[in-house]
Amino acid sequence: IYDARIGDSPLAFSHHLRSDDHGVSWSLGPDVGPDTSEATLAELPDGRLYLNMRSFAGNGCRTVSFSQDGGRSWETPRPEPALPDSCCEGSVLTVPGGVLFSNAADPEKRVRMTVRFSPDALRWETLAVPHEGCAAYSDLCLLPDGKAGCLYECGDASPYERIVLTEVPLPVV
Repeated sequence: IYDARIGDSPLAFSHHLRSDDHGVSWSLGPDVGPDTSEATLAELPDGRLYLNMRSFAGNGCRTVSFSQDGGRSWETPRPEPALPDSCCEGSVLTVPGGVLFSNAADPEKRVRMTVRFSPDALRWETLAVPHEGCAAYSDLCLLPDGKAGCLYECGDASPYERIVLTEVPLPVV
């Protein structure tokens, strides 16, 4: 996943590289955007791909898109009001029964690190709010004990004071 500007356009577009042969060869997928960057991708239980993107549209939430053909094409990206965001990076992770999403979940400021779960990337429930204060970039992983790990930037006066790893129990599905 990466973002780029196309030609002389001032707009950023999210892109992805894809492989159909387990990484032997790679191809550039289609543009998804505009006004998006720092995309993160997950495969949903039904086989669709879910692209969750930082948005520069000024709408206070993430932009999302779905692909039903392995990333060869994408639905028209749309704002996702259920995922508030102040134009910051976020993370998605495929887990049993659905997908997790983490971000600094405020429409205006980089605060309130939040981890959410969805069975279909359409309906979201909050699993944890590991830090209410200043927060920024995050990354999700599966831990050996079956929980999820959320690694994130946070602090008291600034979101860049420390990096913390929090364990988040997965929902029973």
